[in-house]
Amino acid sequence: VNDTAWQRLYVFHIAGPSSTQLVTSTEWSVYGFSDAADMAVEGNTLVVVGAKAHKFDISDPVNPRYVASSAQNLNANAVKIQGGYAYILDTNGADSKFFVVSLQNTTPTVVGTIGGMNSAAHLTVLDGRVAVLGNPFFVGQPLSIIDVKNPLNPVITMTSSTVETSQAHGI
Repeated sequence: VNDTAWQRLYVFHIAGPSSTQLVTSTEWSVYGFSDAADMAVEGNTLVVVGAKAHKFDISDPVNPRYVASSAQNLNANAVKIQGGYAYILDTNGADSKFFVVSLQNTTPTVVGTIGGMNSAAHLTVLDGRVAVLGNPFFVGQPLSIIDVKNPLNPVITMTSSTVETSQAHGI
């Protein structure tokens, strides 16, 4: 769990619906940052985004191990992981960007970018495609579908401005 107010990582063991136990809690500042906006997990890899993409090894959940941070500066608010790549939304108003970040080496590395995502705020990944939805506070922001089957060359395959996103808060 990412606590953005207190800037802490909480790790829980969930054995069942009635058996949830806190395993550990760590302040993000221990790892040299305090800007965690979102996080995602795939296997034993945790990615936390904010001003950069931060990679952790969580094979030992009691002791999450910081691995490295991306060289690319971000203003990220959303991340999803699939197939060894992190898909990240960088929020900067009309100049928002979509990043594909390789997690296959030690340091998270940007391998693909699309600009002009119009206040993108939400994303989901499924079968080599990423759906990106505009910020709900700006009426008329589009829904975009990005083909990431080749992560080095992400391509917008569909954009729909007919989706009313003023009340949409996720996809």
